[in-house]
Parts: sequence; C-alpha cells; structure tokens
Amino acid sequence: MPLSHIFPDAYAHRARPLSFRSSTDISPHATVPETATFKSTVLIHLRRAPLYIVLSFLLLIPCFWQQHIQAADLASHIYNVWLTQLIREGAAPGLWLAPQTNNILFDSLLDVLSRHLGFELAQRIAVSSIVLLLAWGCLFFLCRVSGSPPFSLLPCLAVLIYGVLFHAGFFNFYLSLGICFWYLGLFWNSALPTRLILSALLIPAWLAHPFPVVWTAGCALYVAIAQATSPRFRTALLLLAIACLLAAPLVLPYPCEWHASQIFLLTGANTAIVYGLKYVSVMIGLLVLWASLLIHRASAYSWISIVNSPQAQLCILTAAAVFLLPDAVLLPRYAVPFQFVAWSGHVTSASAESRGRPSFPIPVAHVSLRTNFSVSSRSPFVRSKT
Repeated sequence: MPLSHIFPDAYAHRARPLSFRSSTDISPHATVPETATFKSTVLIHLRRAPLYIVLSFLLLIPCFWQQHIQAADLASHIYNVWLTQLIREGAAPGLWLAPQTNNILFDSLLDVLSRHLGFELAQRIAVSSIVLLLAWGCLFFLCRVSGSPPFSLLPCLAVLIYGVLFHAGFFNFYLSLGICFWYLGLFWNSALPTRLILSALLIPAWLAHPFPVVWTAGCALYVAIAQATSPRFRTALLLLAIACLLAAPLVLPYPCEWHASQIFLLTGANTAIVYGLKYVSVMIGLLVLWASLLIHRASAYSWISIVNSPQAQLCILTAAAVFLLPDAVLLPRYAVPFQFVAWSGHVTSASAESRGRPSFPIPVAHVSLRTNFSVSSRSPFVRSKT
C-alpha cells in the first residue's frame, strides 16, 4: 500500500499545486489572504471535537494502563509536595520552604490536586493534563506552520511524547515545553502587538522550567527575523545563526562538556529506544518514514526553496544546536553534577492544503531540545535549619 494511502495529510499537496507565497512564508512584499473567518474556524473545530476527544483518550492510555505511572522522577515530585505540606502544617520542625522562581509549576499543580483528591488521583490528573498540553501544543504548532493539522503523524508524535522526557519524569520541563509550543504556534505569523501580548505565556513556562523558554525565545526571534527577510537573504541569516551557536560555548562563564556522539541525536529517532533495544525496529521505521516524506516533498519543490523557508531553517538550527551546544553545563550552585537529556524530540510533518488557504510545504518540522544541567544532592525545595 502506498504511503499516500496511509498518511493522506502528508501527501495532500499533490492534489493541486501550492504557491510558495503562502501565509507561512511572509516577506515584505507578500500579501496574506485572510479567507477563513473566526466563525468558520470555530465551526471546523466543533465538527472535529469527537476526533479530538478520541485522540486524547488514546494518547492517555499509557498514563492509566499500569498500577503506577512509570516515570522515574515522578516519585521525587510527590515526595517534595508531601514534605512541603508537612512543613506548612508545622509537622517538620527544623525545615522551611526556600523561595524559588522556576522548576516549581508542576509541583504546585500536584500540591493543589493532592490536597483535594489525594496523591494517587492527583498524579494521574496532573500527568495526563501535561501530556495533553504537550501533545496538542505540538499539533497546534505544526498546524500553524503547515496550514493543516497532520493527524496522520500523531503516532510519531506519541512516540516522542512518551520518550526520554516522560520516562525520566522531568515533568516541570515537560510542562514548560508544552506551554512553549502553544506560544510558538500562536506567535507564528501574528502581528507585532499580538506577539508582545503572547509573551505573557512565557511567565508560567518559566515557572515550570527556564530552559524551554530560552530555546523558545531564540526560535521566536529567528522566525520573526526570517519572516521579515527576503528569501534570497535567508541562507546568509541561517549561516549567521549557526555561527552564533558555535560561539555560544565560548562566552559561557561555566565549565562545559561536549561529546562528538551528540551527532547521533540529530534526528530524535533514538527516543524510540529509550525503553530498550527491542524497539530498534521502531526507530528504523521512523527514520524511513521521515526520509520518505522529505524525499517526496523535495520532488515537488526545489531544495533551495525548501531550505530558505523559515520552517526548514528552524529545523536545521535546532539540529545544529543539538550537535554544537555543550552536552553539560556545570553550574557552581550545585554540589553534585548530574547531566541528563531533558528532551530530544523531532516532529516530522508534511503540510496539507487547508480549506480555502494555501499551505507551505514542510519537509520536516522538527523540534528538539537537548539540555543538561547540574543538580544538587539535596532537595531544591526544602532547606534545613542549622
């Protein structure tokens, strides 16, 4: 069976020719037709509501099919919340809560839910909520940059959502990343006043974790500049951005570590084998599928046009960051350095023609973060009086 039958969204661009002067490729001389009204958009999503509900239930199956959610650091989140509640009640003499401005939002959510529902139900609701936030945030972002929601690629997205980040239980990072995807989706092609207002979304994202916010701010800045730049100058802009990535480790005031093996993380397909080598076939399948989509996209449009698009350049820059940026930054605040991959995900999407609106071809809309930092052997939420 041809791939076009299995993934119709990815090959819908072959039904009729598309123009590169679309709403996702804004230049100073381009005009953006606004054919879809707010009312029609709402009606479209209302008609899709049953599909959204079914897909959400399917996405949440891993959160409920076992007695406990299998996420390594979730236990420490629950412990920190439990200990925080004891301190508030005065049941832990000698301990007090230290003020903190980030890495706390998921714990705060878990705290509120557990006080009313108990820890068992609270963890199910909290984790399920942020899974949906990240999943639909990714899909919304892809819909905005491609012109049509790539539902056919949702299985690929599910593999990434339940990958390294979920397995490690870094749910503050997970939550922050979900908010950032919604921000980027809303940011794409919006007017400057709207973009400034949307910056408020980065505040709760920062409360969850600062690293996705830093990545998102860089992406938003590059997209704003690229969309305002003529396509013939975007190659130079891309090279300048890569040069900045190369120079970044030189200006960091902290010791860094970099490994050549980071090159194997560029595609993000390695996320599929986080639960064991028995999933190597899944990783190979993802690579074959993504390569096939890219080749088919390239057969419809020239490589130069694709590479000069803001979407493709965002993919290239993120992959370059995975390889060029340090594998670990050893912050002096913490006593015990412990490096980890916070999230490495690549979302592959091919655009489809949306109703009454031309869409831009995306060979690969991949988003990845690979952030490492040091942590302390002591809880960052609780300090002991001496």
